[in-house]
Amino acid sequence: MSKKLLFLAVAAFLHALITPTRAQAEGLSEAQLIMIASTAERICGVVKDQGSASTAAAKGALSVELRGLASQILTTGGQISGSITTEDYVGVVRDQVAPLMVNLSECRFKVFQILVFKIAPGGTSPAPPPTYTPPPPEPVSRTRLSCQADRIIDWLDQHGIYGNRPFDSSVYDDQVTWTVNGKRAAKTKTDVIKEEDDFRKVYPMQRYTPTSSSAGQVGDQCVLTQQVDGYKQKANGSAQFNSYRLEFGIKSGANGPRIVERQTDVLTGRH
Repeated sequence: MSKKLLFLAVAAFLHALITPTRAQAEGLSEAQLIMIASTAERICGVVKDQGSASTAAAKGALSVELRGLASQILTTGGQISGSITTEDYVGVVRDQVAPLMVNLSECRFKVFQILVFKIAPGGTSPAPPPTYTPPPPEPVSRTRLSCQADRIIDWLDQHGIYGNRPFDSSVYDDQVTWTVNGKRAAKTKTDVIKEEDDFRKVYPMQRYTPTSSSAGQVGDQCVLTQQVDGYKQKANGSAQFNSYRLEFGIKSGANGPRIVERQTDVLTGRH
């Protein structure tokens, strides 16, 4: 679904949703409600496309969407009453979405209510998972980034690498070693920007969730290695779920940390 159509769809049912959930929605801003409604729209759409909430692609997309929503809510100053990103909570949403697929509008409404009830201050969950505690903020430094996995993930997320925020090209160095499925190339930052822009034109909606991460110093680089579940959707609404191995080589210098090497290996792919 294109951004324009998605906005129209969200706007069409957001007004109807807010009234019956007004009590639960106290403390959430209009922008946060729109984020939740957009997420509900996409969750129901991908489950409908898959024909089941229990396929690997549907499970992966749910996890990716909920992680993205959590990041967006926290970025806008919101608080989350318990994690919406744990496997337990993903299961709660999945179980409640499954019987709703006969009626897509009802699914959107129900998922919106589930998420608002969870995210709004004082909300609870049918199966409350442990409270989500984000990593402490990175100490202020213009030139260095701690070589710790959670610090690097947060830094990459802030620059839009995982699809939760707009892409910020300043995360890349002027010269980048770029490897995809073993094919190695030297790219300028301009090349990287064009590649990212072209990819986002094909897949305007993307979410990537690290499932395992490790970081270590290799020479003058901090190297982050990850396995990632990714969900991407074309403008026509068709979706794809992939697993990837990502590796980022990061150098810290006078201009701050920059990605100087990136390696992407596609491990699996399902439509």
